[in-house]
Amino acid sequence: MKFLTLPEVKAHLKVTSAVEDALITLYVEAAEDNCIKYLNRDVYESQEALEEAVTDENPGRDPMVISASTKAAILLLVGHLYEGRQDITSESQFVAIPKNSRWLLWPDRILPGV
Repeated sequence: MKFLTLPEVKAHLKVTSAVEDALITLYVEAAEDNCIKYLNRDVYESQEALEEAVTDENPGRDPMVISASTKAAILLLVGHLYEGRQDITSESQFVAIPKNSRWLLWPDRILPGV
């Protein structure tokens, strides 16, 4: 987990036991990865981390510091994964990223090919 702590995520999910910590961690990592890919940008946890990683030799892909909106989108996607543990059974259930997460990510998204 790069941007959220396990206690933050468990509070969002209203989970108090440690029984599913490994599963929740997997979902957080998947949600972070998915949201970053959707943004089409390099995302860093702080301005210091961004400045350390982005150099003249490595300009990055439109780098940004993670925003509260991006963190909220990750939490919403984790909740979506946690609550819907089964595979998709019909096309009507398929949503690449839930609407609330997309709405939160959209202002920072770099459109492919732009």
